[in-house]
Amino acid sequence: MGSLNEKPNRFEEGDNVSAVVPVTTTSQPPPLLELEAVFEPLGLEVLGRSLEARLDEMLRRLNEHDYLATLVLAESILLAVQGHGLAVVCRNEALGALAPLLDNPVTRISVPDASEALTPDTLALLGRCDGRTKAAMMFGSGVARVRALRALHDLIRLGMVRVGRAPSAA
Repeated sequence: MGSLNEKPNRFEEGDNVSAVVPVTTTSQPPPLLELEAVFEPLGLEVLGRSLEARLDEMLRRLNEHDYLATLVLAESILLAVQGHGLAVVCRNEALGALAPLLDNPVTRISVPDASEALTPDTLALLGRCDGRTKAAMMFGSGVARVRALRALHDLIRLGMVRVGRAPSAA
């Protein structure tokens, strides 16, 4: 494998790997604006990659603080391998950081310019963003949950929704 100072680009089958995932020690998760700023696209094709490729991508996204993508990838891995240790740790880290997002309603703030640019999952979720329903209540279970979380990732990245209570009219 090499010396301890060398970092492999990815781990090979049969490698014994131990991972330490940094845990935020502050009581406040990163602000939502920071989360939105680091999003890069998370295409459906990523979810069809091998388990190892999804693990690599999950760790990369966690390292970049893209907690929503981390959650999507961790959930997809857990569908394939129930109780996968690293996926559980990453899912829990992402859920902790995303608590303010998931516990607030999602409001549609813009209409897509070209509907064909959005996946059917993303369009369906956009239609459910009514400003009253909490994000956490918009997800089913299993594959439907993974697809809805990925759709939310798209909507936030594209600036089509706002998370949080609407300002009350005075």
